[in-house]
Amino acid sequence: MSQIENIAAELSLWANESEVLYSKTNELVYNNLSGHLNLLSAYTYRLLAEPTSGGVTTFNTRVGNVVLLSTDITSALGYTPPVTLNELNDVTIPSPSDGQLLRFNSATGQWENWSPSFNAFKIDYDYNLSGAKNGSNTNFNTSSNFVTGTTRVFLNGQRLTRGIGYDYVEAGVSQISLVYAPVPSDQLIIEYQIS
Repeated sequence: MSQIENIAAELSLWANESEVLYSKTNELVYNNLSGHLNLLSAYTYRLLAEPTSGGVTTFNTRVGNVVLLSTDITSALGYTPPVTLNELNDVTIPSPSDGQLLRFNSATGQWENWSPSFNAFKIDYDYNLSGAKNGSNTNFNTSSNFVTGTTRVFLNGQRLTRGIGYDYVEAGVSQISLVYAPVPSDQLIIEYQIS
């Protein structure tokens, strides 16, 4: 790869012979035969970079072992390219925070930041539950608070039905109340979404 190609790569550009690279207002043209990187603006070429003897390169009037500056890209393209998401025209991120994702809002035509709700489900087995299985107790507490309406209770492998007049009710944010009291040999499992 020639030094000009390296510079083009550093400018985040890739070109084959005579390929034209488009920017917002100008065209960058790299000619693989001459090794020149030119800026076409208003139908005139401006030489941006060319190889010189000994493999040393000139770039934007600087000669020698050229190190690209942030202003080189701005100068070459005629505008400052966006370097963060919020600088893009179709992205709105007023106050980003950890764990957020981007989603597209078709009403506004914008990508927007949002915080997904990934509330985890938890399973409490006999040993995680508080409440005695003694044939008379019907109230059992989960090890964490749950989101109302998310509990699934299993007694000896059979799923019970939630609701008044059925097998159990949610008696709070961490307690269920069974219609029938389990005995010590019964296996009780409660699944729920953590609140």
